[in-house]
Amino acid sequence: MIDYRKICVFAFIIFAMHSNTFAYTHVHPTPTIPDSIDLYSTTDVFTINLITQLHRKLFKSHNNSVVPDVVERFDVSSDGMNYKFILKKLKFHNGKVLTSYDVKHSLESLIKNHAVGHEKLKYIFGYKDYIDLITKDLVGIQILSENSFIIRLVRPVPNLLSYLTDFRLSITNRLANHSVGLGDYKLNKISQDEIELLLVADSKKNIPSKIYYQKSDFNNAIALFQNGEYHDLFSYPVDSKVVNSLPSNINSQKIYTPRTYLFVINSRRIDELEQRQAISNIISKNKLINSCYEGNDETVSLIPPGFFGYISKLNSKNGSNVEYVKDRLKISVSKGVNNEKCVSEYIVSVFSRLGIQADVIIEDITSIMKKWENNSLDMYFAYFETDNTLDIFQVFHPESNFKIINTVNKGLVSMIESYNLITDPIEKQRKASMISNKILDLHVVLPLFHPEQYLVYDNKYSLLNLNYTSPTFIKFNKLEKREY
Repeated sequence: MIDYRKICVFAFIIFAMHSNTFAYTHVHPTPTIPDSIDLYSTTDVFTINLITQLHRKLFKSHNNSVVPDVVERFDVSSDGMNYKFILKKLKFHNGKVLTSYDVKHSLESLIKNHAVGHEKLKYIFGYKDYIDLITKDLVGIQILSENSFIIRLVRPVPNLLSYLTDFRLSITNRLANHSVGLGDYKLNKISQDEIELLLVADSKKNIPSKIYYQKSDFNNAIALFQNGEYHDLFSYPVDSKVVNSLPSNINSQKIYTPRTYLFVINSRRIDELEQRQAISNIISKNKLINSCYEGNDETVSLIPPGFFGYISKLNSKNGSNVEYVKDRLKISVSKGVNNEKCVSEYIVSVFSRLGIQADVIIEDITSIMKKWENNSLDMYFAYFETDNTLDIFQVFHPESNFKIINTVNKGLVSMIESYNLITDPIEKQRKASMISNKILDLHVVLPLFHPEQYLVYDNKYSLLNLNYTSPTFIKFNKLEKREY
Protein backbone atom coordinates (compact mmCIF):
# COMPACT_ATOMS: atom_id res chain seq x y z
CA MET A 1 0.00 0.00 0.00
CA ILE A 2 1.33 3.46 -0.93
CA ASP A 3 1.95 5.78 1.99
CA TYR A 4 0.81 9.14 0.55
CA ARG A 5 1.89 10.95 3.69
CA LYS A 6 5.54 10.04 3.02
CA ILE A 7 5.22 11.10 -0.61
CA CYS A 8 3.76 14.48 0.44
CA VAL A 9 6.53 15.02 3.00
CA PHE A 10 9.20 14.08 0.46
CA ALA A 11 7.64 16.38 -2.17
CA PHE A 12 7.53 19.24 0.33
CA ILE A 13 11.21 18.76 1.19
CA ILE A 14 12.18 18.79 -2.50
CA PHE A 15 10.07 21.91 -3.10
CA ALA A 16 11.65 23.66 -0.12
CA MET A 17 15.14 22.77 -1.31
CA HIS A 18 14.49 24.33 -4.72
CA SER A 19 12.48 27.36 -3.66
CA ASN A 20 14.23 28.40 -0.44
CA THR A 21 17.83 27.29 -0.85
CA PHE A 22 18.91 30.90 -1.27
CA ALA A 23 16.05 32.59 0.62
CA TYR A 24 17.74 34.54 3.40
CA THR A 25 17.78 37.93 5.04
CA HIS A 26 20.57 40.52 4.98
CA VAL A 27 20.72 43.14 7.75
CA HIS A 28 22.49 46.34 6.76
CA PRO A 29 23.25 48.84 9.56
CA THR A 30 23.32 52.53 8.69
CA PRO A 31 23.90 55.69 10.77
CA THR A 32 20.69 57.29 9.52
CA ILE A 33 17.35 56.31 8.02
CA PRO A 34 15.84 58.70 5.44
CA ASP A 35 12.32 59.87 6.20
CA SER A 36 11.51 60.03 2.49
CA ILE A 37 12.95 59.06 -0.89
CA ASP A 38 13.43 62.04 -3.16
CA LEU A 39 15.69 61.65 -6.17
CA TYR A 40 15.97 65.36 -6.78
CA SER A 41 16.91 66.74 -3.35
CA THR A 42 19.02 63.87 -2.01
CA THR A 43 22.71 64.54 -1.38
CA ASP A 44 23.54 62.20 1.52
CA VAL A 45 25.23 58.89 0.78
CA PHE A 46 22.86 56.81 2.93
CA THR A 47 19.75 57.75 0.94
CA ILE A 48 21.69 57.39 -2.31
CA ASN A 49 22.54 53.81 -1.31
CA LEU A 50 18.85 53.06 -0.81
CA ILE A 51 17.95 54.64 -4.17
CA THR A 52 20.62 52.45 -5.80
CA GLN A 53 18.77 49.30 -4.64
CA LEU A 54 15.31 50.45 -5.77
CA HIS A 55 16.03 51.96 -9.16
CA ARG A 56 17.61 51.48 -12.55
CA LYS A 57 18.78 54.01 -15.14
CA LEU A 58 19.03 54.18 -18.91
CA PHE A 59 22.74 53.33 -18.61
CA LYS A 60 25.06 52.15 -15.84
CA SER A 61 28.78 52.03 -15.11
CA HIS A 62 30.38 48.60 -15.35
CA ASN A 63 34.13 47.89 -15.15
CA ASN A 64 34.93 51.55 -15.90
CA SER A 65 32.69 51.49 -18.99
CA VAL A 66 29.17 52.73 -19.71
CA VAL A 67 26.72 49.98 -20.69
CA PRO A 68 22.93 49.89 -21.25
CA ASP A 69 20.73 49.24 -18.23
CA VAL A 70 17.02 49.62 -19.10
CA VAL A 71 17.94 50.34 -22.73
CA GLU A 72 17.78 47.34 -25.07
CA ARG A 73 19.70 49.03 -27.88
CA PHE A 74 20.47 52.50 -29.21
CA ASP A 75 21.76 54.28 -32.32
CA VAL A 76 23.60 57.58 -32.71
CA SER A 77 23.37 59.71 -35.86
CA SER A 78 26.55 60.40 -37.82
CA ASP A 79 26.64 64.03 -36.64
CA GLY A 80 26.23 63.01 -32.96
CA MET A 81 23.09 65.14 -32.59
CA ASN A 82 20.38 62.47 -32.38
CA TYR A 83 20.18 59.39 -30.14
CA LYS A 84 17.51 56.78 -30.69
CA PHE A 85 16.73 54.36 -27.82
CA ILE A 86 14.74 51.13 -27.63
CA LEU A 87 13.70 50.12 -24.10
CA LYS A 88 13.74 46.65 -22.56
CA LYS A 89 10.42 45.06 -21.59
CA LEU A 90 10.36 45.77 -17.85
CA LYS A 91 7.81 46.38 -15.11
CA PHE A 92 7.91 48.74 -12.16
CA HIS A 93 7.36 47.45 -8.64
CA ASN A 94 3.70 48.51 -8.90
CA GLY A 95 3.20 46.29 -11.95
CA LYS A 96 3.11 49.12 -14.50
CA VAL A 97 5.04 48.55 -17.73
CA LEU A 98 8.06 50.79 -18.42
CA THR A 99 7.35 53.17 -21.32
CA SER A 100 9.06 56.01 -23.15
CA TYR A 101 6.68 58.39 -21.38
CA ASP A 102 8.22 57.38 -18.03
CA VAL A 103 11.69 58.16 -19.36
CA LYS A 104 10.64 61.58 -20.63
CA HIS A 105 8.90 62.34 -17.33
CA SER A 106 12.03 61.34 -15.36
CA LEU A 107 14.38 63.58 -17.35
CA GLU A 108 11.94 66.49 -17.34
CA SER A 109 11.45 66.19 -13.57
CA LEU A 110 15.20 66.44 -12.93
CA ILE A 111 15.32 69.72 -14.86
CA LYS A 112 12.05 71.12 -13.48
CA ASN A 113 13.23 70.55 -9.89
CA HIS A 114 16.65 72.13 -10.54
CA ALA A 115 18.23 68.99 -9.07
CA VAL A 116 21.98 68.73 -8.66
CA GLY A 117 23.31 67.73 -12.09
CA HIS A 118 20.36 68.99 -14.18
CA GLU A 119 22.87 71.12 -16.12
CA LYS A 120 24.17 67.93 -17.73
CA LEU A 121 21.04 67.94 -19.89
CA LYS A 122 21.32 71.56 -21.05
CA TYR A 123 22.30 70.56 -24.60
CA ILE A 124 19.02 68.74 -25.20
CA PHE A 125 17.00 70.72 -27.72
CA GLY A 126 14.44 72.94 -25.95
CA TYR A 127 16.15 72.76 -22.53
CA LYS A 128 16.25 76.53 -21.97
CA ASP A 129 12.62 77.09 -22.95
CA TYR A 130 11.56 74.23 -20.68
CA ILE A 131 13.53 75.34 -17.60
CA ASP A 132 12.33 78.93 -18.14
CA LEU A 133 8.72 77.60 -18.24
CA ILE A 134 8.17 78.84 -21.80
CA THR A 135 7.22 75.33 -22.95
CA LYS A 136 5.30 72.66 -21.04
CA ASP A 137 7.45 69.77 -22.19
CA LEU A 138 11.03 69.14 -23.27
CA VAL A 139 10.63 69.03 -27.05
CA GLY A 140 14.09 67.55 -27.57
CA ILE A 141 12.82 64.22 -26.21
CA GLN A 142 10.54 62.87 -28.93
CA ILE A 143 8.36 59.82 -28.23
CA LEU A 144 8.28 57.40 -31.17
CA SER A 145 6.34 54.57 -29.53
CA GLU A 146 5.65 52.99 -26.14
CA ASN A 147 9.20 51.62 -26.03
CA SER A 148 11.24 53.95 -28.28
CA PHE A 149 12.22 57.61 -28.22
CA ILE A 150 14.78 60.07 -29.59
CA ILE A 151 16.93 62.60 -27.74
CA ARG A 152 17.81 65.57 -30.00
CA LEU A 153 20.79 67.76 -29.09
CA VAL A 154 21.76 71.28 -30.09
CA ARG A 155 25.40 70.19 -30.32
CA PRO A 156 27.30 66.89 -29.99
CA VAL A 157 27.84 65.79 -26.36
CA PRO A 158 30.43 62.98 -26.26
CA ASN A 159 29.68 62.22 -22.60
CA LEU A 160 25.89 62.03 -22.89
CA LEU A 161 25.63 58.29 -22.13
CA SER A 162 27.88 58.76 -19.10
CA TYR A 163 25.57 61.54 -17.84
CA LEU A 164 22.64 59.12 -18.08
CA THR A 165 24.26 56.90 -15.39
CA ASP A 166 23.55 59.54 -12.71
CA PHE A 167 21.40 58.03 -9.93
CA ARG A 168 19.18 61.14 -10.07
CA LEU A 169 18.23 60.04 -13.59
CA SER A 170 16.78 56.79 -12.30
CA ILE A 171 13.67 56.00 -14.30
CA THR A 172 10.52 56.36 -12.24
CA ASN A 173 6.90 55.57 -13.03
CA ARG A 174 5.25 58.87 -13.91
CA LEU A 175 2.14 57.99 -11.87
CA ALA A 176 3.95 56.85 -8.70
CA ASN A 177 6.29 58.28 -6.07
CA HIS A 178 10.07 57.84 -5.98
CA SER A 179 9.93 54.68 -3.87
CA VAL A 180 8.58 52.75 -6.88
CA GLY A 181 11.37 51.69 -9.21
CA LEU A 182 12.70 49.03 -11.57
CA GLY A 183 15.44 47.63 -9.33
CA ASP A 184 15.84 44.11 -7.97
CA TYR A 185 14.46 45.26 -4.61
CA LYS A 186 11.20 46.99 -3.79
CA LEU A 187 10.30 49.01 -0.72
CA ASN A 188 8.03 47.09 1.64
CA LYS A 189 8.16 49.08 4.91
CA ILE A 190 9.80 52.27 6.13
CA SER A 191 9.88 53.58 9.70
CA GLN A 192 12.02 55.87 11.83
CA ASP A 193 14.54 53.14 12.66
CA GLU A 194 14.17 50.50 9.93
CA ILE A 195 13.55 49.96 6.24
CA GLU A 196 12.54 46.63 4.71
CA LEU A 197 13.24 45.77 1.06
CA LEU A 198 11.96 42.65 -0.70
CA LEU A 199 13.47 40.91 -3.71
CA VAL A 200 11.15 41.17 -6.70
CA ALA A 201 9.76 37.90 -8.00
CA ASP A 202 11.70 37.65 -11.27
CA SER A 203 15.16 38.43 -9.84
CA LYS A 204 17.89 35.80 -9.49
CA LYS A 205 17.67 33.68 -6.35
CA ASN A 206 21.27 33.44 -5.11
CA ILE A 207 21.12 36.89 -3.55
CA PRO A 208 19.40 38.08 -0.34
CA SER A 209 15.60 37.84 -0.57
CA LYS A 210 15.04 40.47 2.10
CA ILE A 211 17.13 43.49 3.13
CA TYR A 212 16.76 45.34 6.40
CA TYR A 213 18.31 48.78 6.85
CA GLN A 214 18.64 49.28 10.61
CA LYS A 215 19.67 52.52 12.30
CA SER A 216 22.80 52.08 14.40
CA ASP A 217 25.78 54.05 15.63
CA PHE A 218 29.31 52.95 14.75
CA ASN A 219 30.21 51.06 17.95
CA ASN A 220 26.87 49.24 18.10
CA ALA A 221 27.19 48.28 14.43
CA ILE A 222 30.61 46.72 15.03
CA ALA A 223 29.39 44.80 18.10
CA LEU A 224 26.35 43.39 16.29
CA PHE A 225 28.43 42.55 13.22
CA GLN A 226 30.81 40.56 15.41
CA ASN A 227 27.99 38.46 16.86
CA GLY A 228 26.40 37.89 13.45
CA GLU A 229 23.29 40.07 13.76
CA TYR A 230 24.55 42.53 11.13
CA HIS A 231 25.99 41.33 7.82
CA ASP A 232 28.06 44.27 6.57
CA LEU A 233 29.69 47.54 7.64
CA PHE A 234 29.42 49.31 4.25
CA SER A 235 28.09 52.56 5.73
CA TYR A 236 30.88 53.11 8.23
CA PRO A 237 34.48 54.39 8.01
CA VAL A 238 36.28 51.11 8.67
CA ASP A 239 40.09 51.34 8.78
CA SER A 240 42.80 48.73 9.41
CA LYS A 241 42.50 49.11 13.21
CA VAL A 242 38.84 48.16 13.10
CA VAL A 243 39.50 45.27 10.70
CA ASN A 244 42.20 43.86 13.02
CA SER A 245 39.70 43.86 15.89
CA LEU A 246 37.18 41.75 13.95
CA PRO A 247 37.10 37.95 13.53
CA SER A 248 39.65 36.69 11.00
CA ASN A 249 37.10 34.77 8.90
CA ILE A 250 35.18 37.84 7.67
CA ASN A 251 35.37 39.28 4.16
CA SER A 252 37.49 42.45 4.22
CA GLN A 253 38.83 44.28 1.20
CA LYS A 254 40.91 47.43 1.21
CA ILE A 255 39.28 49.67 -1.35
CA TYR A 256 40.02 52.92 -3.07
CA THR A 257 37.25 55.16 -1.75
CA PRO A 258 36.52 58.48 -3.44
CA ARG A 259 35.72 60.10 -0.11
CA THR A 260 36.69 63.48 1.34
CA TYR A 261 36.12 64.51 4.96
CA LEU A 262 35.46 68.24 5.08
CA PHE A 263 33.72 71.25 6.57
CA VAL A 264 31.09 72.98 4.42
CA ILE A 265 30.60 76.69 5.14
CA ASN A 266 27.30 78.41 4.36
CA SER A 267 27.96 81.43 2.15
CA ARG A 268 24.35 82.60 2.51
CA ARG A 269 24.87 83.23 6.25
CA ILE A 270 28.61 83.92 6.14
CA ASP A 271 28.58 85.98 2.98
CA GLU A 272 31.94 87.77 3.24
CA LEU A 273 34.92 85.92 1.78
CA GLU A 274 37.16 87.23 4.60
CA GLN A 275 34.84 85.64 7.18
CA ARG A 276 34.96 82.23 5.51
CA GLN A 277 38.70 82.45 5.02
CA ALA A 278 39.17 83.31 8.70
CA ILE A 279 37.10 80.27 9.75
CA SER A 280 39.13 78.01 7.45
CA ASN A 281 42.38 79.20 9.02
CA ILE A 282 41.12 79.03 12.62
CA ILE A 283 40.52 75.28 12.22
CA SER A 284 43.85 73.49 12.48
CA LYS A 285 43.39 70.49 10.20
CA ASN A 286 46.50 68.79 11.54
CA LYS A 287 45.37 69.06 15.18
CA LEU A 288 41.86 67.86 14.42
CA ILE A 289 43.13 64.86 12.44
CA ASN A 290 45.67 63.91 15.11
CA SER A 291 43.04 64.22 17.84
CA CYS A 292 40.13 62.43 16.16
CA TYR A 293 41.40 60.60 13.04
CA GLU A 294 44.95 59.58 13.87
CA GLY A 295 46.82 57.91 11.02
CA ASN A 296 45.24 59.94 8.22
CA ASP A 297 47.20 62.48 6.21
CA GLU A 298 46.04 66.07 5.82
CA THR A 299 44.87 67.08 2.34
CA VAL A 300 44.28 70.36 0.53
CA SER A 301 42.25 68.72 -2.24
CA LEU A 302 38.48 68.59 -2.51
CA ILE A 303 38.92 65.80 -5.09
CA PRO A 304 40.34 62.42 -3.92
CA PRO A 305 43.64 61.15 -5.38
CA GLY A 306 43.26 59.21 -8.62
CA PHE A 307 40.43 61.43 -9.87
CA PHE A 308 40.55 64.29 -12.34
CA GLY A 309 41.11 67.50 -10.38
CA TYR A 310 43.16 66.13 -7.48
CA ILE A 311 45.71 68.71 -6.31
CA SER A 312 48.62 68.12 -3.95
CA LYS A 313 49.37 71.69 -2.89
CA LEU A 314 47.81 75.14 -2.72
CA ASN A 315 49.32 78.60 -2.73
CA SER A 316 49.14 79.85 0.86
CA LYS A 317 47.05 82.98 1.36
CA ASN A 318 46.96 85.37 4.31
CA GLY A 319 44.22 87.63 5.66
CA SER A 320 42.43 85.47 8.22
CA ASN A 321 41.93 87.93 11.07
CA VAL A 322 39.58 86.51 13.72
CA GLU A 323 37.77 89.86 13.92
CA TYR A 324 36.02 88.93 10.66
CA VAL A 325 34.23 85.98 12.35
CA LYS A 326 30.85 86.57 13.99
CA ASP A 327 30.66 85.83 17.70
CA ARG A 328 28.28 82.85 17.48
CA LEU A 329 28.20 79.96 15.01
CA LYS A 330 25.68 77.16 14.51
CA ILE A 331 27.54 74.00 13.47
CA SER A 332 26.45 70.40 12.92
CA VAL A 333 28.53 67.21 12.86
CA SER A 334 27.07 64.38 10.81
CA LYS A 335 26.45 61.00 12.39
CA GLY A 336 28.42 58.35 10.54
CA VAL A 337 31.74 60.22 10.28
CA ASN A 338 32.96 58.31 13.39
CA ASN A 339 34.45 60.01 16.47
CA GLU A 340 31.69 62.61 16.27
CA LYS A 341 32.05 63.60 19.95
CA CYS A 342 35.77 64.19 19.50
CA VAL A 343 35.14 66.44 16.49
CA SER A 344 32.44 68.38 18.36
CA GLU A 345 34.69 68.96 21.36
CA TYR A 346 37.51 70.15 19.13
CA ILE A 347 35.23 72.65 17.34
CA VAL A 348 33.90 74.09 20.60
CA SER A 349 37.42 74.32 22.04
CA VAL A 350 39.11 75.99 19.06
CA PHE A 351 36.44 78.69 18.70
CA SER A 352 35.95 79.32 22.44
CA ARG A 353 39.64 80.15 22.84
CA LEU A 354 39.00 83.05 20.48
CA GLY A 355 35.86 84.22 22.25
CA ILE A 356 33.51 82.72 19.64
CA GLN A 357 30.58 80.61 20.80
CA ALA A 358 30.10 77.47 18.70
CA ASP A 359 26.74 75.73 19.15
CA VAL A 360 27.57 72.21 17.95
CA ILE A 361 25.03 69.44 17.43
CA ILE A 362 25.65 65.83 16.35
CA GLU A 363 22.76 64.75 14.11
CA ASP A 364 21.63 62.73 11.10
CA ILE A 365 22.73 64.04 7.73
CA THR A 366 19.06 64.24 6.72
CA SER A 367 18.44 66.70 9.58
CA ILE A 368 21.51 68.67 8.55
CA MET A 369 20.24 68.91 4.97
CA LYS A 370 16.88 70.24 6.16
CA LYS A 371 18.61 72.93 8.22
CA TRP A 372 20.82 73.74 5.23
CA GLU A 373 17.79 74.08 2.99
CA ASN A 374 16.17 76.37 5.57
CA ASN A 375 19.39 78.39 5.86
CA SER A 376 19.58 77.86 9.63
CA LEU A 377 23.13 76.45 9.79
CA ASP A 378 26.50 78.20 9.48
CA MET A 379 28.57 75.13 8.68
CA TYR A 380 28.66 71.36 9.00
CA PHE A 381 31.20 68.52 9.12
CA ALA A 382 30.62 65.42 6.99
CA TYR A 383 32.13 63.63 4.00
CA PHE A 384 31.52 63.69 0.27
CA GLU A 385 31.58 60.45 -1.67
CA THR A 386 30.99 59.82 -5.34
CA ASP A 387 32.34 57.80 -8.24
CA ASN A 388 33.35 60.66 -10.55
CA THR A 389 34.70 64.22 -10.42
CA LEU A 390 31.80 65.79 -12.31
CA ASP A 391 29.25 64.82 -9.65
CA ILE A 392 31.34 66.65 -7.03
CA PHE A 393 31.52 69.76 -9.21
CA GLN A 394 27.76 69.69 -9.88
CA VAL A 395 27.09 70.10 -6.14
CA PHE A 396 28.86 73.47 -6.35
CA HIS A 397 26.98 74.66 -9.43
CA PRO A 398 25.27 77.89 -8.27
CA GLU A 399 22.08 77.04 -10.17
CA SER A 400 21.49 73.67 -8.46
CA ASN A 401 18.85 73.30 -5.73
CA PHE A 402 21.56 72.46 -3.17
CA LYS A 403 22.97 75.86 -2.27
CA ILE A 404 26.62 75.97 -1.25
CA ILE A 405 27.63 78.97 -3.34
CA ASN A 406 25.33 81.90 -2.65
CA THR A 407 25.62 83.99 -5.80
CA VAL A 408 25.82 83.01 -9.45
CA ASN A 409 29.53 82.92 -10.21
CA LYS A 410 29.53 83.08 -14.00
CA GLY A 411 33.19 82.11 -14.24
CA LEU A 412 32.63 78.95 -12.20
CA VAL A 413 29.43 78.08 -14.10
CA SER A 414 31.26 78.41 -17.41
CA MET A 415 34.16 76.27 -16.21
CA ILE A 416 31.92 73.45 -14.93
CA GLU A 417 29.82 73.40 -18.09
CA SER A 418 32.87 73.42 -20.38
CA TYR A 419 34.36 70.57 -18.33
CA ASN A 420 31.27 68.52 -19.23
CA LEU A 421 32.29 68.51 -22.90
CA ILE A 422 35.98 67.59 -22.57
CA THR A 423 37.11 64.10 -23.56
CA ASP A 424 40.91 64.50 -23.73
CA PRO A 425 42.29 63.28 -20.36
CA ILE A 426 45.14 65.81 -20.16
CA GLU A 427 42.80 68.72 -20.82
CA LYS A 428 40.26 67.18 -18.43
CA GLN A 429 42.81 67.10 -15.60
CA ARG A 430 43.87 70.69 -16.30
CA LYS A 431 40.31 72.00 -16.32
CA ALA A 432 39.31 69.95 -13.26
CA SER A 433 42.26 71.35 -11.30
CA MET A 434 41.23 74.88 -12.26
CA ILE A 435 37.66 74.28 -11.09
CA SER A 436 38.83 72.68 -7.85
CA ASN A 437 41.11 75.64 -7.09
CA LYS A 438 38.30 78.06 -7.94
CA ILE A 439 35.96 76.37 -5.45
CA LEU A 440 38.64 76.30 -2.75
CA ASP A 441 39.35 80.00 -3.31
CA LEU A 442 35.72 80.72 -2.33
CA HIS A 443 36.31 79.09 1.10
CA VAL A 444 32.94 77.35 1.09
CA VAL A 445 34.63 74.02 1.85
CA LEU A 446 37.62 73.01 3.96
CA PRO A 447 38.91 69.53 2.98
CA LEU A 448 40.63 67.59 5.79
CA PHE A 449 41.65 64.14 4.59
CA HIS A 450 40.89 61.20 2.30
CA PRO A 451 40.53 58.17 4.61
CA GLU A 452 41.81 54.65 4.42
CA GLN A 453 38.78 52.43 3.89
CA TYR A 454 37.99 48.74 4.15
CA LEU A 455 34.87 47.04 2.90
CA VAL A 456 33.70 44.53 5.52
CA TYR A 457 30.93 41.97 5.08
CA ASP A 458 29.82 38.47 6.02
CA ASN A 459 31.98 35.59 4.74
CA LYS A 460 28.90 33.69 3.55
CA TYR A 461 29.22 35.85 0.42
CA SER A 462 31.67 35.53 -2.44
CA LEU A 463 34.22 38.33 -2.72
CA LEU A 464 32.93 41.44 -4.48
CA ASN A 465 34.59 42.69 -7.64
CA LEU A 466 34.40 46.43 -7.04
CA ASN A 467 36.98 48.20 -9.19
CA TYR A 468 36.37 51.87 -8.37
CA THR A 469 32.85 51.48 -6.98
CA SER A 470 32.39 53.32 -3.70
CA PRO A 471 30.44 51.72 -0.83
CA THR A 472 27.58 54.13 -1.51
CA PHE A 473 26.86 52.56 -4.91
CA ILE A 474 27.22 48.88 -3.98
CA LYS A 475 24.08 47.00 -4.95
CA PHE A 476 22.93 44.17 -2.72
CA ASN A 477 22.20 42.10 -5.82
CA LYS A 478 26.00 41.74 -6.06
CA LEU A 479 26.09 39.83 -2.76
CA GLU A 480 26.04 36.25 -3.98
CA LYS A 481 26.10 33.39 -1.49
CA ARG A 482 29.21 31.20 -1.63
CA GLU A 483 28.75 27.74 -3.07
CA TYR A 484 30.20 25.05 -0.82
